[in-house]
Parts: sequence; C-alpha cells; structure tokens
Amino acid sequence: MIEAGLMTRRRRLYFLFGSLLLIFFFYGPSFPQAAPFKLRVTEELANIRQSPDIRSPVLLQVIQNTILEGLKKEGEWYLVSFRDEDGSARTGYIHESLVAVMEAESQPAEKPATSVPPPEKKVSPPPVETKAPQKPTAKPAPAPKLPPISPQTKKGFGLSLAPGLEWLSLSQVNESATGLAGLMSDLLRAEPSRQVSSLHLAASANLELRLPLRANFSLLLNCGGLTAGQKNSVAFSDLPSGSNLIIESKLRAVPVSLLLSTEINRFLALAIGPEVTAAEYRYFYQLTNEKQTEDWSGQARALGLGLRGQFVFSLPLSSRWSILAEAGGRLEEISGWQGKDTHRLPSGERAEEEGRLYSFQVKTSGEKSYPLIFIRSRRPEEAGVEKAHEASLNLNGFCLRFGLIFYF
Repeated sequence: MIEAGLMTRRRRLYFLFGSLLLIFFFYGPSFPQAAPFKLRVTEELANIRQSPDIRSPVLLQVIQNTILEGLKKEGEWYLVSFRDEDGSARTGYIHESLVAVMEAESQPAEKPATSVPPPEKKVSPPPVETKAPQKPTAKPAPAPKLPPISPQTKKGFGLSLAPGLEWLSLSQVNESATGLAGLMSDLLRAEPSRQVSSLHLAASANLELRLPLRANFSLLLNCGGLTAGQKNSVAFSDLPSGSNLIIESKLRAVPVSLLLSTEINRFLALAIGPEVTAAEYRYFYQLTNEKQTEDWSGQARALGLGLRGQFVFSLPLSSRWSILAEAGGRLEEISGWQGKDTHRLPSGERAEEEGRLYSFQVKTSGEKSYPLIFIRSRRPEEAGVEKAHEASLNLNGFCLRFGLIFYF
C-alpha cells in the first residue's frame, strides 16, 4: 500500500512538472531574435552574390544609394533580402566594403515581424533617403562600366577629306614633249627659243572611309581624284614672227584603293594596299609656220593596277574631329590606252584615227632619234620609225595632303 501511494504521488509530480513546461513553452516570454537593419550602397555599382564568397555567382547588381534590408552579418558579409525582376523575394550576400549601416533613427519605427518580408509587400526606403528609388531592385541591372578607352583605340568609324598635291613621274609624256620639240627644230632647221617644261605636279583630293578592325588595325577605303596639265609654247629662231609650236598634255585620274592601316602610336598610322586607277590622257600639238597651221589632238583612256602606301599624322581637336597630314606614295604604270586621234591638215581637212596609244622613235637624216607618243590604228611602221610599242604611262610618285577626319 505504501509503494502504491508513492507511485501515485510520483505520477502527480510528473504530470504537474510537464504541465508547467507546456505552459512556459506556449505562453512564456519569447527569446529575442536578430532585428533587421538597413544598409545603404556606397559604391557606384555593387554585386549581391549567392554565397559569402567573391567567386560565387552574382544574383543582382544594385546602384549607389540603394537601400537594402540586412538580416545578419557573417564575417565580412551581410545577408540581405531583395526582390528580383520577377518580384520574388530572395536573399543574398553583399560585402561590407560596398555598404554602410544606416543609423537607427533613420530607420522606420515599425519593423517586419520576420527577417524576410513576404513577397506581396514592397520594401519602402526610409524617409531621409528621398533620392533612393522606391523599388531599386525591380529595375534591370545596369550594364557593367567599361574601362576607359585609351587614345590608341578610341578611334572608330571615320570619314576624312584631304586635298593636296601629287608629284608624278610621267616619264614617257615628258620625253615625248621634249622629243617633238627637238624633231620640229631639226626639220625646220631652227633652234627653239626655250626648253620644254615637264609635267609632274598634279592637284588631288582624297575621300577616305575608315572601318575599325581588331586591336590597332583599320581598313581604309579611298576614292580620290587628280588632274595635271602642262602647256608649252616654243618659238624658233630664224623663222618669221608668229611661228611657234604648242605642246599641251593633260592627265586626269580617279584612283580607288583598299588599304590596311595600323597605328604606330596615338598620332601616327601606316597604311598599304592595292590601288585601281581609271585614267584619261589628252595631248594637243600645234605647229604654226608662215600662216599655216597643222595640229594633232588625241584622247585615250585606260585602267591600271598599282600599289599605294601612306603615313598619316592625326591630331585630335575633339572627341569626333581630328586634323590630318598625309604623306604617301604610289607605284603604278598604266598600259592598254585606247582612244582617238584627230589630225587637222594645213588645208583644213581632218583625218581621224582610232586605236591604241603607241610610243616610238623617229630618226631624221642627222641620225638623231626623237621619242614620240601618238594614237594610231596599228603599230607605226613608216620609214624612219623604230622601237614602236604600246605606250605605258608611269604614274609613280608621291603626295602630300592635309584635311579633317570625322569619327562616328
């Protein structure tokens, strides 16, 4: 009986002790939990990562002055809550060097009951941060800032216009003018009053489109134009007044080139590439002697292929404009000239002849040879004519131009 009474008393104590534990668990005071706090982004761009590791994936990028809700701090990282672009609530980590903890008085008086706000509620910025967006995390992440572009690579698409001067060889044209004056002097047995001036200088202009490639390389598409002309009036001694010889030569050309350019430094570039030239050559020879006039006029065209190179010095005026100085050279000899020659006789009659431009030498009784170029329907084979062949005009030379470049 005594043992039964003790067992009954123990059961009552156990029941009473268990009831007190249940009452304390459900109705007793709760343990304090870590309260959320506000963080302000101090850098222009900050990354929220998946885990507290600099190598972990980036979940979101936020801009400066964005207000984040911090949940707790783990070492050098803060656990924060945010909403992604779909409006879903998520958590991530941001490094302490990218944010600053806001003062307690600047935070709202009411705090959420849980550390992560429900998805349907929006996190409002504190009253003092009036410039902060209402929902900064809902905006698309800004593109990462690119490093500043160096002066050597800042050049993009460009368009330039540069007028200038070119010096051309035109050896056969000049030899023909000198040869014709010598031939007429020999036939008339009279000395010329002056030497024949050579044709070398040409006015030119160049329009260039720059297409940037990788690194410091660019592709240059050039389209230019040049024109050159020389007129000589040669009088002869021991002949009646008004007797003279007029020798006039003209050349027009449109060169188009495709060059590969590389920048040596921020101011200087080198370019080289092939060039195609469409050219037209004209001549006019007129002999006046004792009120009789005889003349020859010809016009021929041809297409040639050559090589072009250039150095370009550019000095920036602004982010879009630069001035340039160009020094270049050309290696090109054009053959295959075709055209028409018109011969006006002293009687006034005209004789036209279509064919190719030929170069040949005429030998006189004094055994002297004089080089000439004329348009003939066939290769010249007259008496005294030798070394006849199709003419090739030498356009080798160099140029100097100045202009402007516009980058876009």
